[in-house]
Formats: sequence, C-alpha cells, structure tokens
Amino acid sequence: MAVTGLATPRLDWHAADLPQALKKFKAVCELYFSGPLKSKSEQEKISYLLIWTGDEGIELGSTWDLSDEERKKLNTYWTKFEEYVAPKSNFRLARYKLRTLKQAEGETIDSFLKKVRVLVSESKYSNADEHLIDALIFGSNNSNVQAKLLEQDSTLTLDKAIDIARTQEATSTQLADIRGPSNSIHGLEHKNRKKQQQQTLDKSSMKVCGNCGRSHDLSSRSLCPAFNTRCKNCNRLHHWGRVCRSGKQLTLHGKNHGKPQQYPKGKPQKQVNSLEQQPDHADPVVPQLYFHSISIHNLNEYNTQAIVDLNVSSDQVTKSVPCKIDTGAEGNVLPLDMYKQLYPNSHYNLNGKPSGLIPSNTRITAFGYHKIEHYGICKLHLTHNGNTTEYPFHVVNTSGMTIIGLPTCRSMNLVTLHYSIDLDTAKPPMSTSNGDLKAKKDILYEYGDVFNGIGCFNGEFHITLDPSVPPVIHPPRRVPEALREPLKKELDSLESQGIIVKDIFQRKVDETFGDLPGVTGIADDIVVHGKTRLEHDTNLRAVMERAKNAGIRFNRDKCIIACNKLPFFGHILTNEGLKLDPKEAEAISNMDPSRSLADLQTFLGMVQFLSRFIPNLASESAVLWDLTKKSSEFQWNPEHQAAVSKIKKLITDPSSLQYFDSRKPVVIQVDAST
Repeated sequence: MAVTGLATPRLDWHAADLPQALKKFKAVCELYFSGPLKSKSEQEKISYLLIWTGDEGIELGSTWDLSDEERKKLNTYWTKFEEYVAPKSNFRLARYKLRTLKQAEGETIDSFLKKVRVLVSESKYSNADEHLIDALIFGSNNSNVQAKLLEQDSTLTLDKAIDIARTQEATSTQLADIRGPSNSIHGLEHKNRKKQQQQTLDKSSMKVCGNCGRSHDLSSRSLCPAFNTRCKNCNRLHHWGRVCRSGKQLTLHGKNHGKPQQYPKGKPQKQVNSLEQQPDHADPVVPQLYFHSISIHNLNEYNTQAIVDLNVSSDQVTKSVPCKIDTGAEGNVLPLDMYKQLYPNSHYNLNGKPSGLIPSNTRITAFGYHKIEHYGICKLHLTHNGNTTEYPFHVVNTSGMTIIGLPTCRSMNLVTLHYSIDLDTAKPPMSTSNGDLKAKKDILYEYGDVFNGIGCFNGEFHITLDPSVPPVIHPPRRVPEALREPLKKELDSLESQGIIVKDIFQRKVDETFGDLPGVTGIADDIVVHGKTRLEHDTNLRAVMERAKNAGIRFNRDKCIIACNKLPFFGHILTNEGLKLDPKEAEAISNMDPSRSLADLQTFLGMVQFLSRFIPNLASESAVLWDLTKKSSEFQWNPEHQAAVSKIKKLITDPSSLQYFDSRKPVVIQVDAST
C-alpha cells in the first residue's frame, strides 16, 4: 500500500460539528491524493475515500443513485458527502442573526468578519458586500470605526471599509498600550472613578485608605481620620464601618435607599463569593480581580451554592458542564482542568501555560489577598434554553468549579435581581424543618456536590491471588475495525477518570448503605423508603450524608424524590403494594416463542421472573415446559399457542401484591412444580 507508515485519515461521524470535520478530513485526503497517492487512478482514489469514511460512508454511498459516468469522478463523491452533512439553513433566521450580531469585547475585526461572512452567505442576499458593510457598522463595538464608516459616501467598497476598521482597531490598541490598562474587569476600577476624577493631589503620595475609605497621605498611620476611632459594625479600633471586612452587614440599594440592613444577632450566616476593590493593596496600574466574601442571612443551613448545567462549546469539544452561579462576580472563571477537557488538542509550554489564549494583564486575587495564577482569556459558547452566546472566560491555574459571573447570568436569564429583602426569618425559603423535603430541587441544592462529577469510593481494594493457580494468558478480544477507535477513546477516558472495573461495586454499595434503615440497593439503583414522610426524609438525608462522605455521586437526571410509586427492576413499588411494570408486560406480550426452542426458553424465563403475579403458572405452562425436554421434538401445536395466549392475558391483567404484614393471618400457597 502506498501510504504504509502514514496515519490513515478517518472521518469522525460523531463529531459535534460534522461539516467542519468533513472539511478537515477532505483537506487531509487531498494531501494524500496529491502526494503519496498521486499516481493512483481516479477509481482507486474513490476506493480509498470510501474506505477512509468507514462503514457509515460505505453504507451512505450505496444509497446514492449515480450514473456510470458519475461513479468514475471523485468530485461526485465529495459533493454527495458535503450535501449530506450540510445543515439545513433558514435564510430568514440567518438574516435575523445578522441584524442582531454584535462584536464581542476583545474580539478582533477579522474574527468578527468571519462570522458576518457566514451569516451573509446563509442569508442569500443578492448584494452581499453592502450587507457586510452594514453589519460592520452596526455590529462593531468600536465607536471610532462606526464614525469613520458613516462618514464615507456611496462609493465606499467592502475592501476600503475593512481597511478603515483594521486601521482604527490598530490605532485603539496602540493608544491603549501607550496609556496603560484602563479597562474595567469585574467592576474593579469604575467604582472609584468619580473619586479619582475629583482628586487633584499627587497620586504618588495620595491613595485610597483601606481603613477610612478616603484619599490621604498613607506615610503615617496617625494621619488617617479613622485612627483611634471604633467601627460601628464590628466594634474594633482604627477603621470605619464603610470599609469593615468583618462581613456582618449586607448593603442593598433600592427600597432601602442605600441604608445597610442589619440581621438579628445570633442568626446563622453563610459566606458567599463577592468581588470588590481593595485599592490600598493593589497596583493602581494593573486591574485587580478579587474573590472576597460578604455575609448574608442563612438561606439554607446545608449548602449555599447555586449550580446550573450549561452546554459549553469550544472549537474542539461540546459538553455539559456544571457551573457555579456567582452573582458577586462580574466575570467568568474557567479552571485549567476544565480548559483541558474543552481543548484536548491544545499545546502547552514548559510551564504548563496553554497556547492560543488572549493575553490579559488582569491580576486575580482570592480572599485573603492570595494571588491566583492567570493564563489569559478564552471565549466559549454557552447554551441555555436553546439560546447560544459567546462569553469570555479567565483561565486560572486552580481547581474548583467553573464560575459564571453576574453579567453572564443576567444575559442568559439565569438570575433575576430584586432590590428588596425579606427579613422574616420565620419562613426559610427552602426547607421548613430538618425532615421535610419539599421537592427534588431542595436535595439538589443542599447536596449539590453529591450530584456533580464522577464518584469514587474511599480507600483501595486489594485483589488477593491464589498462588496455587497457574497464570493464564488470554488472547485479546477481537473488535470490529469500525469500533476500535471509539472503543479505545472510551477505554482511555474511563482509565483517565479512574474507572477500571465494577466487579466489587455491589459489595461496596452494601458496605456503604447496608446499616442505614429504609435503604435497599441493587447494582447502581438505590431505593430509600419510609412509613411516613418524616421517616422517609430522615432516611434520605442519612443516605445523602453517607454518600457525601463516601465519595459517591448520583445522577441528578435519574433521581426521583418523594413519590408514591417507583419503577425498580421490572416492578413498580407503590404505597399500595408491588405491581408489575407495564413495560415488562408489554415486552412479554410482543414475544413470539413459536419460532424456535431458544425463543420459547427465553419466553419461559421471563415469565418465571414474574411468576408471583401469575396464579397457577405451573399448570398453565406445563405443556410449554414439556416442549423444552430433550426427548421432545420441537413442534408448535394449537395447544402450545393457547397456553402462551393464556399466560400473556394473565400478565396483562392489572394486579398487585400486598406487602407482608406480620399482624395478619399467614396462608401458605404452594405452586406445584412440574
């Protein structure tokens, strides 16, 4: 083969962006066809193409109605593949998107124009250049670009408009470099802008004091007006309440006219993330990003985190990411671990810094003025309720959850701001008592960590080998060629996450929850029950606490809480008794055991599993069991069909079994076996 030693091109039919994947695949194939396979005939190149597209491509090609002449042309196959993966476009929707498209903050003119060109092409306008110019004027975030383009007359061409936009963009960037950073990130500079405009003193000696909040000479502590005065907030010396960091008050504006609201003494409080400027500890030239804390009234005594699952898309990967909503932050933060998952093909330097990020001189500081390493900014597309928008994220070298700041939360309608506060502590917003769970969202809110990520049992498992058993080497299991690459990716993913085997999973589940009352588990399904609502909620909280401590994670989408009936391994558990799952009954009703002995054995096995719901099953199925004996010839007769029909009818009849009650008389009914 002419391409021996080279990587074989493969089309990823499961790619999130299939048209883009086909485009890259075609580019690689054309390099092969113009290089190592240049001497091959057109028909041979077509064969190579179909082989490289895998089983999906070969099956798709077999459905095309091509003439003999078309089958000999390579371009015919490329055209057919491109038509198949091309998304069905709606030109009116594309026109709407074009009208509302805005240049994102930090986005270059060239990057913005790429999006505009795609939408103009999908909009099917006859004069594309004019619409490109209009989009450049109305969508640009640079007022100088808009002003310059609006000054032009009707002779303005697209090339000239692009040159003007690029020139203005370069000029603005150069002026920003000369003047130094002045952009506000997370609202860290604009809060004191009015004060800075009013200050006429020398900035080298006049800074904002962290003890009084005023600007004065910081060379001596005694010059501060707050020196030897007592804070009305925490009752400590040498600072005022306006800059108090003890976190005992929360200031809201609106109906309260800017007055601080004091919570009653002795009430439990929780910490939530917030952002604020600390000018007396910061370089006035470099923007600062602080993660501080304020205290608010206790919304819930278990967990104050708000988590939302968002579809996050980079140019490489699309995945669902649990994000923490932080209304105290005015920007978004992406941990490096999550960045690596979203950009698996990125390159990193010797210091571990990823390439391709937008440079930023923002300094990120955590509570206590602990600095966090910051690599730069990446732009991701977030999807929520069908709406997709691009937002910037600061990539930081720290562990934790992805943080969504207030501007993004408001843009995506994740939060709603209310300018008043209810101080009636007699009505907590979520749970009314330790044992009363009102909804599934309460558990997700209180035990958010238990529903995020992949769980891992604490401790290690030691495999004991019997030294008397001789070692055996088994050949690897054969895997079809088309499944090898997806299987390898899945196995690599499981191994990287520490998921290797599940042989002892059931044993670990029993060890973890076996001593808890009202808990039953089979495989990865766990049922929590109670005779009363209070008992049920108490048992459920015990399970959640045990799972949290044991490192177990639950699937929030499969979680059913506080219900009167529950599907469980082919049965329906209800408060009235045990019922047959209608899906199981339907599956048995649709079976045809008359085709072969194997089908009959399968049918009888499934029926036997549900024997408790079928009265007199032994006598009803006796004629069918006779047919499975080795001495009997498999010959389907009317009596066999009548027995199957009778059994199916008994299964489909609604019936339920009461739970055992030791207080009632016990009657033993024995179903004689054949």
